[in-house]
Amino acid sequence: MKRRLGLISNSSSSSFVVKIWDSFDLEKEKALISQEEIELLTAYGFKPCNCLYASIIEIGGDLHNKREDGSFVSLEESNGLYYKVSCNQDEVIAFLLKRKIPFTASCHYAHENIFYPRGGKEFMTVRNFGLIYEMYDSLQFWSDKELKNIERINVEDFIGENSED
Repeated sequence: MKRRLGLISNSSSSSFVVKIWDSFDLEKEKALISQEEIELLTAYGFKPCNCLYASIIEIGGDLHNKREDGSFVSLEESNGLYYKVSCNQDEVIAFLLKRKIPFTASCHYAHENIFYPRGGKEFMTVRNFGLIYEMYDSLQFWSDKELKNIERINVEDFIGENSED
């Protein structure tokens, strides 16, 4: 049985974004990930996007990844890659961590964000308690709970607990 390390992991949705270009690199001169990583991600199922925030994809779906005519943006015109999953986001997280690919994620209907810098020994989770309160509509439920807003999780520990291969 796998032991979860504090991430929300049930039948909810999660979105991931891997930036190809820095937001300020308007000329697209220096890629943040390699062509090999782009190919690996697209083979996994990541799709081109122009939205660089996982929480926007989580809430808005594909709206930010389409042209005005309704067609999807191409890899050449995109700023990043995105991936959506309905449950088991831990498998996607482990896939990215094992390959040291930097990413951001929005999990469980934007209740939690995850950030991983390239090659980091830890990744960071930040819980969005405002959204959690709003969804469950019960301040009474939370009043006696210790709320931890930010958690740092060791990459090697997480991979060891959640890796399929």
